[in-house]
Amino acid sequence: MPNYFFFILLIIVSSLLFVYTIYKTKEKYIIAHFLVMSGLAFVLEYFVLIIGNGYKYYPNFIENAFYDSLLGSLVSQAVAIPIAATVIAAFRLNFLHMLAITAGFIAIETYFIHIEIYEQFWWETYFTAVLLPIYFLFGKFWLLLLQNVKHTIVHYTTLYFMTLTLNSVILFFLVLLLKTHELQVGWYDNPYRDHIAANSIYIIILSAIFSILILKKVRWYVYFIVLIGYNIIDHLMVWNGMLELANWWNVFYFSLLNLTDLLMVYFLNEYLKFKYFLFD
Repeated sequence: MPNYFFFILLIIVSSLLFVYTIYKTKEKYIIAHFLVMSGLAFVLEYFVLIIGNGYKYYPNFIENAFYDSLLGSLVSQAVAIPIAATVIAAFRLNFLHMLAITAGFIAIETYFIHIEIYEQFWWETYFTAVLLPIYFLFGKFWLLLLQNVKHTIVHYTTLYFMTLTLNSVILFFLVLLLKTHELQVGWYDNPYRDHIAANSIYIIILSAIFSILILKKVRWYVYFIVLIGYNIIDHLMVWNGMLELANWWNVFYFSLLNLTDLLMVYFLNEYLKFKYFLFD
């Protein structure tokens, strides 16, 4: 069987479980919870996979080896594991259930190593065994916060990680499918790793700023100043050779993307307020 079969199977099983959980529990916080857990996984993957080069996936979705590994990581760390955390929290599963699910992921990890579609460098399987229960416990804790706590910190953190998740996915596939741009900061010899490492920092900062602007309900001209500021930064990066653009791509398109992103954050915030009646 081709390598990607196992990753597609993981997506299908996880997605079916997610839909079943929504249907069965009627938990109104479930989508926000999943996006928060996925955003947290993105941050962890940035340090372990992109910066630390702790392991590598071989799903063989595409020819580009680095992006192919990121796609494998996306399936595992940003879909399957966050969905498992959301299922645990929504069904209020106990610690023994968490250990059983952790054992399941360890079995999958071990099997993936055996069939050579996943390779560990300095990362060890016992790291997974220790960190997954902690991650699952945090997932239960965060759902309780969403259900019971009306606080700006909960509001901002939820909005931020939702934004971070969606931004990371959108901008990754924008580069993967359309090859719009490439950041070259000289941190790594591999240009694709160099791009993702720098672009992730860009996304982390952008998501934080936009979430604060929306949460604080600043005046319209503040949004305008921020968008102009980012446009100037993009021009400067093109000018000094850090940012390379496709022939058909233009810096102005980044401004449109940022404006669209700002609107997305606004509607995510409205979704939180309307759907959950959580934040006033």
